[in-house]
Amino acid sequence: MSDLFVEKKKEEKEFLHQQTQKWGNENLLFKQTEKIEQVYENRHYSFLQRNENKMDWCYGTGSELRKEAEPAVAPDGWEVVAQQKRELTKAEKNVVQQEQKLFEKQKKLTAMRLNGFAQQENHKETKKREKEEENYLNEKLKLIDLQAEADLEKARNTRDKLVIDINKKQAKVDAWTDYAKVFEIGSEKRKSALKSKESAQLDLYWAKYQLKLEEVKPAQKKKENSKYRRKVLEDYVKRGISKSDENCQEDHIIEAKINGKKLRLINMGRAFLGGTKPTYYYKDMDSGKQYLYKKAENCCGISKPQGAIVTEIGAKLQHIVDPEHEIPAVGIKNAKGEYIGSIQEIVDLKEKPDIDFQEWQFTNAQNDSQDPEIIKKPEIQKQLLIFHCVDWLLCNFDTKGEHLLQCKNGEYVSIDKEGGMNKILKDGSQAMSCTYKPHNHEPIYNVFFRMFRDRKIDIDPGALKALDERVNVIEAYSEDEYMQMFEPYIRQRNKKPEVMRANILRRKRNLRAEYNRFLSSLREGTTLPDSVRAV
Repeated sequence: MSDLFVEKKKEEKEFLHQQTQKWGNENLLFKQTEKIEQVYENRHYSFLQRNENKMDWCYGTGSELRKEAEPAVAPDGWEVVAQQKRELTKAEKNVVQQEQKLFEKQKKLTAMRLNGFAQQENHKETKKREKEEENYLNEKLKLIDLQAEADLEKARNTRDKLVIDINKKQAKVDAWTDYAKVFEIGSEKRKSALKSKESAQLDLYWAKYQLKLEEVKPAQKKKENSKYRRKVLEDYVKRGISKSDENCQEDHIIEAKINGKKLRLINMGRAFLGGTKPTYYYKDMDSGKQYLYKKAENCCGISKPQGAIVTEIGAKLQHIVDPEHEIPAVGIKNAKGEYIGSIQEIVDLKEKPDIDFQEWQFTNAQNDSQDPEIIKKPEIQKQLLIFHCVDWLLCNFDTKGEHLLQCKNGEYVSIDKEGGMNKILKDGSQAMSCTYKPHNHEPIYNVFFRMFRDRKIDIDPGALKALDERVNVIEAYSEDEYMQMFEPYIRQRNKKPEVMRANILRRKRNLRAEYNRFLSSLREGTTLPDSVRAV
């Protein structure tokens, strides 16, 4: 068993010990509080008023929303709020009554847990305790709902309501997370709890999206609302069509081979990164390095193996052409040998990139007035040309500004190659261009090459030399090995395979000639440095 797996089990056992001890202290404090008004005011559980990490035993960490009074720390360590005495509302009284039920469950469960820690439980005792864990969870979920109802009475506007809803959903995610830790890794009860946790996370994602819409500028409101409705529709359709696989289960282990290295990766839970496909965090059980698993399906949940295959091909091309900036990735197959997803390494990104290519490309895209100074830097031009070389070989016209990310070491990487190859049979994709736009968005390279054509920038000789070196690498690469990379895609797509092979191979064979034709068409006399030698 790997160190990571052992560490995860050890952390969860420690969590249960600490939580149980904490419960014992809370029970004592609760006993000392006589009036329900004191319980409500002093415990101060409100989603609307609580501080970061306040009372996280029940409601998770959350975020500070609004304070009506400054919190103080009581001698016993509990955070309390000095407020004027008042009559509690019916909703607040319901909260207190539910808290009392929860603490009764908690007292019973605390005793059972402590007994289990002290001596080995038999099967009957384990089943009994697991039943009490389930009862406690249900009471906890009910309390979360009741507290949100009480807080909604104090909400002053739509934003308050949305924030309360977000924190309620976050609390439920935390509750399911804690509940899952009660069971052994790999058990059916744990798998079921983690599935409920993921469902709660999805609800939380949509709640956060609604708050984001509330804060959007009026000029962008219509566009963002339309995007939200489309995403909701896609998600609704996806829930009925998308087929879950074991790779999407938290704690599941994938064995994969990337660039000749064998990896054992463990699923660490769902990732919500804004894309259309379900994604999951994985961690290498030996090195601790993080990876991302992405299901091979379209936005509506229909299986689309091509995405995983192209991701794998793109990673191989990066390894050949640009190994310094590659994103290691591999397609994942099921027992039948079918591609069902892809695993790719997660890079450490700079918190605030020197150049935000997404903002640069789209801020002034309507009048084509992006700032040319940004891409006059030789190191940026060099990387753009090399990225373009990889995408041209992959027939990928989907690379936009948001796909170029800066790592902590200052280097840029190009991600998300799933859109490659789908235009390989189109006539418009067979020649380099600065105007070809097969998708709703434009490739970022079009902007770069148009600036060169319009003499807003010059291409640095060093950048052209770096591109020439990469072209040399492709020219020297074995044609048989090169074409073998694309065979899984050709077989999967199964449409005009001979034409497809010819188009793919032509891109490799004519790479230098195509660059020279394209560059000289933009500005006469511009070619790669070794073009004379290559003739």
